[in-house]
Amino acid sequence: MLRTRSAFNEQQQFHLLIGLQDSEQQITVLPGLNRCFLIIDQGLILGELGFDRLFNCISNGTRLQIPVLKQVLTQIRQHCRLAR
Repeated sequence: MLRTRSAFNEQQQFHLLIGLQDSEQQITVLPGLNRCFLIIDQGLILGELGFDRLFNCISNGTRLQIPVLKQVLTQIRQHCRLAR
């Protein structure tokens, strides 16, 4: 069972569209305290990503494949810059 270190806010969740080789996949992201983000796919918790104040990824508690992880990181950064 995954134990998260942060409280997450369902009301501020957002969705990312991830391009895969043959398809696209929608992933849900729940922002939390201290720039932590819970990554969810179809109700399954994939893990937690943590960022520093410049939005560099400083912790990766996921098992996402590298191409998917890169897309998720980029889109979270873009979302957070637009939300400011």
